Amino acid sequence: SARLAVSGYDPAPGDGVLVTRADDGVLYVLGVVRALRAAPVLRASDGTVAALERDGAEEVLRVRDADGHVLVEHRPSEGRCVVRASGDLAFHAGGDLDLDADGAVNIRAGTDLRLEGRGDVRLSAHDHDGDEASALDMRGGRTALRTRRLAAKLERADLQLDESNLVVGTLRTVARHVTQKVERIETTAERLVERTRESWRETEGLSQTRAGRLRLVARGALAAIGETALLKAEEGVKIKGEKIYLA
Repeated sequence: SARLAVSGYDPAPGDGVLVTRADDGVLYVLGVVRALRAAPVLRASDGTVAALERDGAEEVLRVRDADGHVLVEHRPSEGRCVVRASGDLAFHAGGDLDLDADGAVNIRAGTDLRLEGRGDVRLSAHDHDGDEASALDMRGGRTALRTRRLAAKLERADLQLDESNLVVGTLRTVARHVTQKVERIETTAERLVERTRESWRETEGLSQTRAGRLRLVARGALAAIGETALLKAEEGVKIKGEKIYLA
């Protein structure tokens, strides 16, 4: 502890003072560098109070309601301001409302979270160099998503579309089981390659293949079974084999 050598000074924790040591080792306060003095309390007609208070060695500016609950707390030493509301809290601007932060923005809700816009709603993310990498635009009845890479992991997905168009450069599908039920399938391709261990195809009506040339290659036996059979060629028919049985 130090003895006061300054008249009219009431020391408080957190004050900055000038101290010297005498020959007998006693410390004396010779001057005051910084001192927090009691600030006047501002009181509104509804009982709301704004006052500069001390929290240990730290000065804090607090705004309290009539019940003593803290509404706004500002800590200059931390550069931090906190707004608290025991009930509802609403922000209304006659024009635009901008929320800007040099750091991150975190929004947490105990129950529901709603984002609504009568016009457009846009969510975008940028790379570290500032270029836009991903964007989600919602405009009226249309939604557009632009991104370099999309990853989703779902336990179940239900999708109902009246019309769908899919345009991709390369499409890879890996599934354990696929079931399709359609009225009509049309496939147009420059080349169709199918590889399977076993292939079963059942048609109740007509099954027709129209090709420039048709070739069937079987490593083992080749069997064609029908109630009646018709093989017709406009020119010649050749049957080759070491043994040919006709019965």
